[in-house]
This record gives sequence, structure tokens and C-alpha cells, in this order.
Amino acid sequence: MINANTEPQNQAWFALADAEICRLMCLRLTGRGRQHVDEHGKLENTFPEQEHARPMTGAGTTHHVEEKERRFASKVIDWLQTAVAQRQIQFLTIFASPRILGILREVPSGALKGHVAELWGNLMHLNPSQLAKHPMVRRLVEVPH
Repeated sequence: MINANTEPQNQAWFALADAEICRLMCLRLTGRGRQHVDEHGKLENTFPEQEHARPMTGAGTTHHVEEKERRFASKVIDWLQTAVAQRQIQFLTIFASPRILGILREVPSGALKGHVAELWGNLMHLNPSQLAKHPMVRRLVEVPH
């Protein structure tokens, strides 16, 4: 993560995204120097499934699945832009699989441009307690020495 401020951080915002859900999370240092993660919102992919799917693409998915993922990615970017503005988030890290990151990169990032880092990692299955212990997440906050 690039941070122009050399002061130690006491919190870091991040999002976990897959094809069905995006979770907005915040990692913060407690008064005792421990790392704690809270979930601050969740967006679910509510685009309906189609009964008749078109042929498979080279990636092994149907055109409908790809379109559903693209539509959800656009919704995710809009939702994250709103969250960044409302919560005055200076920097946001997005964790997702390479496939989902690729789809998110296709969406114009607007207000997120320059305020986002993308990291490969499917951490969606982890709960907040597990996330606070995960090395990739722990690195988001510099521990003061």
C-alpha cells in the first residue's frame, strides 16, 4: 500500500470482493496495540439468474455469468465510491481473486482513482477475527515500535 504519510497508521480500510458479495471492512489498532477488524457494510449481487444460458466462453463461463459479474462490478465500484466519500476514507485496499480484480479494473473508478490498491487474495470466507490475524490484512496497518 502506498501511503504519502510517514506517520504510523492506526486504521486501514479494505474491501473483500467476489462475484456475489463485496464487504467493506476496517482494521484498527486498539489501545493495547492489538488489531481488530469490523465490517461496515455488505453489498450482495442481486442480479437474477437466467434460465437459458448462452454458450460457454473461452474462460469456461457462460456469457450470462460474465455479464452478471460485469454489472455487479459496476455496482461495487459505485457503492465503494459512496462509502469512501461518506466515511472520508483516504485509502482503500481491495482483496479479490485475479478474475474479479480484472472485471473491477474494467469499470471506470471515478472518485476511487488514486485512492485504491488492489491485492490478489480471496479472503471472503474469513470472519473479522480471522481477518485481523491474516498476514495480508495485518500489513495494512503499520504497528508503531
